[in-house]
Order: sequence, then C-alpha cells, then structure tokens
Amino acid sequence: MFLNIDERKKTEQVLIKSEQRYRELSNSLPEIIFETDITGRIIFFNQRAFEITGFSPEEIERGMNVLSFVVPEERERAKENIAKTMIGKNLGNNEYALLRKNGSTFPALVRTSPIISETKVKGIRGVVMEITERKQMENQLEQYSKHLEDLFEARTIELNK
Repeated sequence: MFLNIDERKKTEQVLIKSEQRYRELSNSLPEIIFETDITGRIIFFNQRAFEITGFSPEEIERGMNVLSFVVPEERERAKENIAKTMIGKNLGNNEYALLRKNGSTFPALVRTSPIISETKVKGIRGVVMEITERKQMENQLEQYSKHLEDLFEARTIELNK
C-alpha cells in the first residue's frame, strides 16, 4: 500500500513540474498562447496575451469566449474556422483583426489545433502573432512601389512626346 502511494506522489510531482515548465515556456514567448474548452471559453492565456490585450487574469477567469477578441465583422469566419479545427482540419495561419480591452484593434496571424484527450476533442490551442509592424512595412512598400510606378509612367509619357 505504501508503494502505491509513493508511486502516485512521484507521478503527481512529475506532472506538476511538467506543467510548470509548460507555463514558463509559454510565458517566455513573444506570441500569445491560449487554450479554450469545447465551448470556446478561454482556459489559459500566457503572460504576453495579458500584455497585448490589456485584460487581467481575473477577467479571463470569470469567463471570456475566444470569439470576443475577434472584431465583429470577422467573427463568423473565425467561428467557422474554429469548427473546422475541432474536426481536425489544419488551416495553417489565418489573419484576423483582434480587439484589445480598450477597443483598439491589431492585425494578427492565428494558428490553432484541437486539444485531444482520450480520443475526444476538449477544446482548441492556439498561437497568435501580432503583425502590426509587418503590416506597416507592407503598406510602406506598397506606397513606395506605387510611387515608382507613377514616376516610371510619367517618364515614359515624357519620352514619347
């Protein structure tokens, strides 16, 4: 009987250390890491998620649905993609405009996968990469490219006169 209890305690300690390592790793990443239950309720947010979104751990613990972070006009698409993820479809990265607590938005790439336990889907797990700087650079590059096209067109017209 003592042997069974000792083995169980060792197993529990290993599990606790594993969970601590997982949390430490996820909190050290520059991306948002999240998990939801089957209803979409957030059950885990890493530290970066709180920093970027402005929400507190207490607000998340009270119960927030992952769709509440997606701008209203993109929620239906997000809902459809979550459903696809739940049945095992690999969707790759999806771009969304996401909401912060203060109402401001930011562009992000979201990648999700199902959480499977005992052959049943229990929720989703995801990584969110904020791409504000990338979008700004893309816009600057597009403006620069348009400017060069305009210059080239103007020069061509001038030469053809």
